[in-house]
Amino acid sequence: MITAHGRARRNPPLSAPQGPTTVADSDGHPLELEDRPIGSGGQGSVYRVRQSRFAVKLIHQREETEGLGDTLAERLDRLRWLPMEGLPIARPIRSLAPPHLGYTMDLLDDMASMEPLCEAPEGDLVEWYLSGGGLERRLRLLARLADVLAVLHGRGMVYSDLSPRNVLVSASQQHHQVWLIDPDNIAVESSALGRAIGTPRYMAPELYDGRSGNSQFSDVFSLAVLVHQALRADHPLIGDLADLSVENERRALCGELPWTGHSGDDRNRSECGIPEDLVLIARIRRLLRDAFEAGLNEPLKRPTARAWANALYAAADLTLTCGRSGCRGSYYMLRNRCPYCDAARPDFALAMVRTHLPANRGPQGREPGRVDSQEGIVLLKDQPVNATQRHTQLITASAEAPAARLRWDGDDTVHIENLGHVPLRRVPPSGGAGRRLMPRSNATERISSEWRLHFGEDDQVHRMLSFHKYKAERA
Repeated sequence: MITAHGRARRNPPLSAPQGPTTVADSDGHPLELEDRPIGSGGQGSVYRVRQSRFAVKLIHQREETEGLGDTLAERLDRLRWLPMEGLPIARPIRSLAPPHLGYTMDLLDDMASMEPLCEAPEGDLVEWYLSGGGLERRLRLLARLADVLAVLHGRGMVYSDLSPRNVLVSASQQHHQVWLIDPDNIAVESSALGRAIGTPRYMAPELYDGRSGNSQFSDVFSLAVLVHQALRADHPLIGDLADLSVENERRALCGELPWTGHSGDDRNRSECGIPEDLVLIARIRRLLRDAFEAGLNEPLKRPTARAWANALYAAADLTLTCGRSGCRGSYYMLRNRCPYCDAARPDFALAMVRTHLPANRGPQGREPGRVDSQEGIVLLKDQPVNATQRHTQLITASAEAPAARLRWDGDDTVHIENLGHVPLRRVPPSGGAGRRLMPRSNATERISSEWRLHFGEDDQVHRMLSFHKYKAERA
């Protein structure tokens, strides 16, 4: 069980100016605003419009004269031409009428700010962590956020002001959707380099000291901070040394002090937050090290948003939920006992993701080979799980599209349903063409037979799954 840490660092609140109760759009329609903002960044605050599916962004008045070098109207007009189709990003609808500066935007129902999942209150840190959905939910929300940012970057754009207050997430813990609500600072990367905006504590060091403007590299730095903050409930740069004074904090945020998990410098270690061995697997640790050591002051060395998305999705797939009634904990499969209630880990099966290499391409010369991907899918008894194209395809534009549904019976049997559009192959250990599983058909296989589920033909490089059983630790 957790015996260390378990307390939150006292962080200064991210303050937002008191907003008006009513504004009007450019057509003169009055809009009644809720009392508290749902988001707040470096340029303004976002409020829900009462009894509607819309929101209003109120921009600080000083922004027009001190800010980005162009007017709000120019930025909103430019947004209409940016390639944001299919992205979960709020779209501006109308400007606000004077004296207010801002605009209305569409908003999804049943969404809430991500801030409560990142900024821990004083009190029982573990209870707070579990009440927000625990480890697995945070990993899936962060993976989806990184995925959206990767697509945005792939289209040549910069988000500019990434922080928990500009991200909405599904209110229901059964869903893992994200929605970005501060679109007016999105820009083509070449046009963003001359400006430096962001939310305090989430900005990259080069933005703090004016060395550079916003870029995709500053975006992924903000993403790395958000990942660390959400998973560990502690800021990666604000350790015990940085917390001693305002000047030390400034130095840390400007990249002049080591981050809290530095591999060779202990000066700024942190005694706060969730223990890292509970929430950070090796792959995520490596990305954090790359972001905050090699990449702290060298932006080109920071991991991409796509690298973050792949690592976070893979980590989420390797978690399981505690089997004890009343425990809401989720944790990585390699732990023998639940770190929250000390219950024994439940039995589970693991679908290991591997890559098949055809003859003449494998490590054994002319024989077919395989490469382990360090990815897998945890299966708990009678809980169906989808293997998606992220697991089954090396390159895909629809990573979360389902390919196969897997259900383990708790013993030696796996039920498979082909949800895709092409046949799958059940191949025995001896190899060969195997038995085909046609689209929309089902099959039942025994794990002990050591077969593999192939998502391609033998003469193609493709993904495959192999299945293994793991028994719980018995008292």
